[in-house]
Amino acid sequence: MSLLSRDESVRKKLIAEGTIDVKYFQPSQQVIKKATKIDVPADAAMQFKCYECHKPHKKVRPDYGTCMGCHSDQLNVGKHELHIKGMNMKCVDCHKPHSWRVTEARAKKDCVKCHGYKSPKKFIS
Repeated sequence: MSLLSRDESVRKKLIAEGTIDVKYFQPSQQVIKKATKIDVPADAAMQFKCYECHKPHKKVRPDYGTCMGCHSDQLNVGKHELHIKGMNMKCVDCHKPHSWRVTEARAKKDCVKCHGYKSPKKFIS
């Protein structure tokens, strides 16, 4: 089972660990059922808990600055700088929250809005 699943086990784990998410706020089952569910594969680049990006007592939804706080080196990788600085794009324009990977299918849908299709594998080379 992934770190985040569609059942009650995540909530129970957070309660047991006493994380700030559930120490001061425990969403109801109704809220949990409505929430966007994510599945973190074992080989996913991001292996951390929700509250590392989502700060319930500060800013619940992370923004571009939040990503760059940990990933500032990404501007030097592939064509990130061109898109972020040159085109004024945000990380989430390509890296959709809760999935992050830019797949061939995602590239064929999103990248072609601005230019001809290019494989995401060539983006970082």
